[in-house]
Amino acid sequence: KMANVIRYVCRRAAWRLPFVCNHSSSSACEMENPVQNQIENKLRAVIKPSHLEVVNESHKHNVPRGSETHFKVIIVADAFDGMPLIARHRLIMDLLKQELEGGVHALSIHAKTSQQWSSSGGIVPQSPPCLGGSKA
Repeated sequence: KMANVIRYVCRRAAWRLPFVCNHSSSSACEMENPVQNQIENKLRAVIKPSHLEVVNESHKHNVPRGSETHFKVIIVADAFDGMPLIARHRLIMDLLKQELEGGVHALSIHAKTSQQWSSSGGIVPQSPPCLGGSKA
């Protein structure tokens, strides 16, 4: 069942690259990524998406290892039908107000209807490289 397929992004030791969680339970990923997990839970509970990816892109920026400061949200939901893009973004920003006032510094949002998602072939643009500071 699709409802049982939950995509997580975990941290790999040296590279911290995104990959599908292979822990025996989701709680292992939840403990490693509390902010990401909170974002996923809030979006699932209110918007009830048919597709959701919350990608921690902090490793691409000049932040300490293990940070949860920069995220990309890809969300597809019937709730977005007839809703202008700006209203979708406002809804998501309102839901994540606590995270944005806390440690989340950047949030890239790709909010689509099912039809838009199908038309795009399930493809969203790559995030641009970080221009703010040295990673050296």
